[in-house]
Amino acid sequence: MRERLFDRVLVGGRNRERAERIVADLAAHGVDATPCTIAEAVGEGDVVCGTTSAVEPLVRAGEVRDGVHVAAVGYARGGGEVDPALMASALLVVEHRDTVLTAWPAGADDVIDAVARGLVALDDVVEIGELVAGTRAGRTDDRQRTIYRSVGLAVQDVAAAAVVLRAAGTRGLGTVVEL
Repeated sequence: MRERLFDRVLVGGRNRERAERIVADLAAHGVDATPCTIAEAVGEGDVVCGTTSAVEPLVRAGEVRDGVHVAAVGYARGGGEVDPALMASALLVVEHRDTVLTAWPAGADDVIDAVARGLVALDDVVEIGELVAGTRAGRTDDRQRTIYRSVGLAVQDVAAAAVVLRAAGTRGLGTVVEL
């Protein structure tokens, strides 16, 4: 497994007070973070994590760095946090093609719109399982932008939880709760 170490964590928000509360919560867990605007976080980040309910893009093609990775897990009907132009110019990875292209409430309206408008070809949408299996290429150079657009797929959530649970058990971490 590869880990990415971060020199700096920026928390951008539309509401400065909320961003400051998140930074305080992170500090309580030993994470040094700095509150900022969304534009600062998007423009300076090597990794941008979007978790909003925005219907207008907050992560725009002209504002991100080359080589950025965007993890977009936010959800909103009729829009999304990632600019369709960025989707068109990046490697777009999803859990499952059919699920992401399913109508609301299961799919991602921003991806559906980008495909419908011809900005993203359906064949260019890569499933994360294809990357893991090696049947599709991932990032091809350090300047390529990548997007992971998540809508959630229960079977992958369960598989990830099993990996975390096994690792916690091996390390003697966590608490077993009998239900």
